[in-house]
Amino acid sequence: MLFLVIATGAGTYICQFLQGLTIMGRPFSFPQTIGGLVAGAIVRNVWDMMHKEIPMEEVDTIGGYSLSMFLGVAMINLKLWQLTELALPMIMILVGQTVLMFVIAYFVIFNCMGRNYDAAVISSGFCGFGMGASPNAMANMQAVTTKYGPAPTAIFVVSMVAALFIDFFNSIVITALMNIL
Repeated sequence: MLFLVIATGAGTYICQFLQGLTIMGRPFSFPQTIGGLVAGAIVRNVWDMMHKEIPMEEVDTIGGYSLSMFLGVAMINLKLWQLTELALPMIMILVGQTVLMFVIAYFVIFNCMGRNYDAAVISSGFCGFGMGASPNAMANMQAVTTKYGPAPTAIFVVSMVAALFIDFFNSIVITALMNIL
């Protein structure tokens, strides 16, 4: 639990520091999750260097709870009745996106990642990310690993790429482009 407390507290300070940055004289904004991601990576590496055991069962429990809460809150805020006239175009887009994600996941991602169990879990994470966002990827991979067993390499790869690199660089690129406009 100390691991989570340290990462949470440090993430708050990192987020406050990042919010104070200016680029070309303009304030540069980051999503608040970036501070937690950076702090978690730092604390995890320091923890590993000190050869301390991380209570993964507790971390998984809190992570699963947090993911469920996020998805629940996201679903509560949807106002589907306002989207009735867009139902047919949205269904067509969703079907097209699903087919495209399947084709890329099966024929590209699965083959490039080694055609093994880790590749299958990475493909499920890719589908989740392509159909929504990082929490969807994590939920997909959690569903697969719960049924078929752990895949630490796949979880690590998708977590680092989807959650850290893509979220971090998206915030930089989007903010930089907004500041240019």
